[in-house]
Amino acid sequence: MKRTLGTKAGFGIGALLDKLHRHLYQDPNGRDQDEIDMIIVTGDGVIVNDSYYNKERIKELVQEALDTKGRKRRVRIERTGVLSCWIPEVGKAVQRSDGSIEIGGIEIQKRSWLHHEIEKLFAEERPA
Repeated sequence: MKRTLGTKAGFGIGALLDKLHRHLYQDPNGRDQDEIDMIIVTGDGVIVNDSYYNKERIKELVQEALDTKGRKRRVRIERTGVLSCWIPEVGKAVQRSDGSIEIGGIEIQKRSWLHHEIEKLFAEERPA
């Protein structure tokens, strides 16, 4: 049996290229607030996209997330069973069931100080 692809059954290469073009050439100020391109954890701090935060600032932000009573920012269980929380200035942090932590979709190394700091947030604010 011979099978051919018609115009409607194509792979949508044009749509894919258009989406890629929009992602590459979009206005940096018009980006999604939750989107993170890179996280670099150093001994003294962390670089998230183009912003540097020292350890003390991260501890302050985690404490601010703990103190926040707002619905969007408190720790909650998502539909997929992961814990999530909004950390001010940094973005959305997620803790998976295996203990891994992601910030903005980027996994944080388990032995890093940043992982331990974010882990404290989820341990103290576990939803009932």
